[in-house]
Amino acid sequence: MNQDIAILLGILILVVTLMSGMPVFVAIGLSGALGSLFFIEPSDLLNLGDLVFNSLWKVALLATPGFILMGAIFFEHGFGRDLFEAARAWLGRFRGGLLLSAVWLGAVFGFICGSNMAGVATIGRIAIPEVERHGYDRGLSLGAFAIAGTLSVLIPPSLLMIIYAVLAETSLGDLFFAGMVPGLILAALLCGYIVLQATLTPEKCPRMEPVDMATKLRSLYGIVPVVATFVVVFGGIYLGIWSVVEASAISTAMALLFAVVYRRFSWGAFGRAVDATLRILVLVYTIIISATLLNHFVIVSKIDERLIAFIGALDMPGWGVMCVILLILTLMGCIFDIYALILISVPVFLPVAISFGYDKVWFGIVLIIACELALVTPPVGINLFIIKNLAPPDTKSADIARGAIPYVFVVWILFLLLIAFPDLVLWLPRSIK
Repeated sequence: MNQDIAILLGILILVVTLMSGMPVFVAIGLSGALGSLFFIEPSDLLNLGDLVFNSLWKVALLATPGFILMGAIFFEHGFGRDLFEAARAWLGRFRGGLLLSAVWLGAVFGFICGSNMAGVATIGRIAIPEVERHGYDRGLSLGAFAIAGTLSVLIPPSLLMIIYAVLAETSLGDLFFAGMVPGLILAALLCGYIVLQATLTPEKCPRMEPVDMATKLRSLYGIVPVVATFVVVFGGIYLGIWSVVEASAISTAMALLFAVVYRRFSWGAFGRAVDATLRILVLVYTIIISATLLNHFVIVSKIDERLIAFIGALDMPGWGVMCVILLILTLMGCIFDIYALILISVPVFLPVAISFGYDKVWFGIVLIIACELALVTPPVGINLFIIKNLAPPDTKSADIARGAIPYVFVVWILFLLLIAFPDLVLWLPRSIK
């Protein structure tokens, strides 16, 4: 069969399986295996078993259970609400203070929960009743909550970072540190937009009653466990005291210790944390297996080489190529969920980025931010649906989508900053070498 026709058929199988409604990991893995059949002998499919087995023996995966369990323990024992209460106590007196608190909750909450759905659901449950009670503009508020939840996939330890580290065969520790500065910049940009809106249209963000200093200081007691665990875990990695795998075990031990010290530990909550951890681990392993099969199709069909040659013939500068890739990823995010997006993007776009001199770690952070964007872009932005389910009954989906759209442009400002200044991503992981 003609190679071009074979490639088109393989891509068609991928699109059809993804659109069929079957689980993403099944669609990706099945299309990868079937697409490979156009380029290899059926007997060679037996070799895929070795590829899959080897893909699961990665250092990054050894760190996964500890970090996920740490986040689940903090989450199930109610430390997320403490973070919001502290943010509200210190930021509530500003116009838009509740929205600013939600954004910073999303950033800090990323450390105790690498799952976007848990992050946005927690922010929504805590903050939506508050903004409704204080008369905030609903569209502005719900859009802010939808995007704030995405910060949990950029602030380490992040589930998407772990998946990318395995797929791209790069350092998980480098990715963890590389995500910190862009995550904080994005949180600051989101807050800047909220402050601008609150200044130009103050009726959308009424002022709240001030909080006395004693209450502010008491609120800090609730955030000590999360802050202390973050400093100890990542401070130890930065100083070379322990590896990422060892740090994951320490993070779990510290989460358990604080749950006991704060008299919140219960076997029921711990059981739910273990159950959530096992479910996420199954998700991670099935995603990696399916990604390995898709990556095999890309390699044997030489799609990556053809794409590099095609883009090279256009004679575009590297920054122009990255803008085109990010535009494609933004449009893909309107159709695919984040796992489909990252599974397709790594084998196809990572070789292109490397050929133009971009670092694997840098591209990983940019790709993860693009996945964040997919969470809030209609029609399939999962965060929009989560917020819709938590919002008052008379809330329209269109209102949430319109409220989220301005934040898409805020994320694109971050894209342009990272393309212009790659060291915003790379200087921190380089400093630990």
